[in-house]
Amino acid sequence: MNCSKCDYPLWNLAPGSCPECGESFDPTGHEFVVGRVRFCCPECDQTYYGDGANGHLQPHEFDCVSCGRHITERECVVRPLDGEDEIASTVVPWYQEHLGFFSRFFRTCGWAMVRPIELGKGTPLTASTAAAVGFMSLIQLLGVVVGGFPLMVLVMGVPMLGGGGGGGAMAAAFPLLVVASVGVLGTVAFILLNACVAHLILVFTGRLQHGLGRTVTLCCLGSGSGIIVAIPCFGPYCGSYVSGIWVVVSTILVLIHGQRVSGWRAGIAVLSLPFAALVLGVAAILFVQLAAVNTLARAPMPPTPKVLAPAAARPAVELQAEEVAAALRDFTAIPFQNSPDLFLGEVDRLVPGLLQAGGPVTMQIDGNGFVGWWNREMMLLAVPGVGGILVTQTTDAPEGRRFLVIEVQGMIESTKKVDEESLHLDLVRRLDSFGARGLDLTESMIRNWFDSSES
Repeated sequence: MNCSKCDYPLWNLAPGSCPECGESFDPTGHEFVVGRVRFCCPECDQTYYGDGANGHLQPHEFDCVSCGRHITERECVVRPLDGEDEIASTVVPWYQEHLGFFSRFFRTCGWAMVRPIELGKGTPLTASTAAAVGFMSLIQLLGVVVGGFPLMVLVMGVPMLGGGGGGGAMAAAFPLLVVASVGVLGTVAFILLNACVAHLILVFTGRLQHGLGRTVTLCCLGSGSGIIVAIPCFGPYCGSYVSGIWVVVSTILVLIHGQRVSGWRAGIAVLSLPFAALVLGVAAILFVQLAAVNTLARAPMPPTPKVLAPAAARPAVELQAEEVAAALRDFTAIPFQNSPDLFLGEVDRLVPGLLQAGGPVTMQIDGNGFVGWWNREMMLLAVPGVGGILVTQTTDAPEGRRFLVIEVQGMIESTKKVDEESLHLDLVRRLDSFGARGLDLTESMIRNWFDSSES
């Protein structure tokens, strides 16, 4: 029971004017839990309990059974039940300094999850916005450190225990940490931006009692439902969508009661920016995919393969590695591929005659997370959406055979020459670094490719 204007606690006070701001008050202007408060006679302090709507007295006026005075609910002094003094202080736990840090933090998360109405009502008007931002930032940090880090350890550790992927997995750790850091900062910035947009919408859609600082504070506290992402391993994988919906619903309810606005205004204010971001994100993905498909669709199909005499791959491939890498990048950007024809067509468009098929594709490789093909002149391995590898034979080794390996991963490309004995292990490690299971590319598959090149 707080003042509607300044949030001053009005328990145990006779109806009249708020001691803090002078705003008039009486019990009829508040809502109570049935049976949780005492209505006391202003004359003799005789206790009565409200069992009517919203915990009010029924009837609203009567003669006191103790002193006989005729009283109304408007005259009664409202007190908490004996032994339940906690309802006299409905301040959000995050701002109750007498509590320990962990108690304040997790209690506030609990309020955001199951008591968002009390969270909105119990946020003091003088609440520190910086403290609320700190609360929200801590939740995002815990989601990565406690929820995501164990999952990252499992993803990287299992391939190492299986005998492959160690080097590639460790090399991928730093980019993952960078992505996680950017994700935390981006989420914090998005929530703050959404709070500002929500406040602007509330200002334009009607009357608003409090300023921007309170809207930001309420939105940050409402994000406490996102703590479920901090469940180790399962949180980021299973709880991200649930927590996102939960946070939105909690924030709407917190705004309704913290800024005293209608449900439709709070809903539009909170949902506008996420909806716009979702639409733009889907549009961007579709644009990128269509652009990649159109680029490859304009490329002419490769000529009908001609059977050539067995020979090593043309040395010219080494001189045109950048063009080959560009074609490989466009090819692997498409999520699903069942033929290398688009890749060969794009190479032929960039450098006509560079990679003429040395015969029909004799074998397709289907591995865990990757797909591949070979013919007499090349072996092509692709992890759709991640990267690809092209292997051709060189002619610069007087003894034995050496192979040119061109790798593309995102915007990063590399070219390396590998001898015959090291080729299988080199390709396994590269596939592992892409997130595929490199051991699915067996040594016998490499040997079969060697044999097809010699036949």
